Amino acid sequence: MIPLSKITYESKHQKIELFKNLKKSNFQNLLAFSFFELDDLMAYLFPIYIAIYINTTYTLAGNLNALNNVAIIIFSIIYAKIINEKRNYFVLSTLLVIISALLKLSVTNYLILIVYFIDGIVLMIHNQSNNKIYFEERNNIDPTHQSLIYQVVECISRSFVALFLLLFIKDIKSMILVVNLFILIMLSVYLVLDGKRKE
Repeated sequence: MIPLSKITYESKHQKIELFKNLKKSNFQNLLAFSFFELDDLMAYLFPIYIAIYINTTYTLAGNLNALNNVAIIIFSIIYAKIINEKRNYFVLSTLLVIISALLKLSVTNYLILIVYFIDGIVLMIHNQSNNKIYFEERNNIDPTHQSLIYQVVECISRSFVALFLLLFIKDIKSMILVVNLFILIMLSVYLVLDGKRKE
């Protein structure tokens, strides 16, 4: 993770200094990249939660993940037709991710099937919103620079939060709640920066 930030090498067109370009990047967009990585972290934690609190095997977790993916596939087709490309649903979808995670922690009966289906839709919208920010950023930064920056931000956010969980949180349910708290804090900072940018 840390060595990646020091990468300097020659491309066919120019010298790439990752750390300098990282400092030039829009901090608000870097936060957005971090959000999605924390979604992935929750995706690792929820199967463990299901195996401990709902079902003693991973079969249910696998079936729910399959249902989640079916929702993503189905709604992707619909979403492509109804989406307004000029709008970004990032803030709304991030809030929905948090609400969806809390619902998954609250439901223990057959309703969890419905919750996971809806969660697939929420994650798809959040993913597309994050991609919109990613490709808009590419208009200002060389694509090679941006791809490396994205990977560094991913590693830093995931590693920091995962290390915090391992050191200070012992219960898997509490871990998921703390990840959502991190997302909420980062979203608050994102909104403050967005407000200042629009002033």
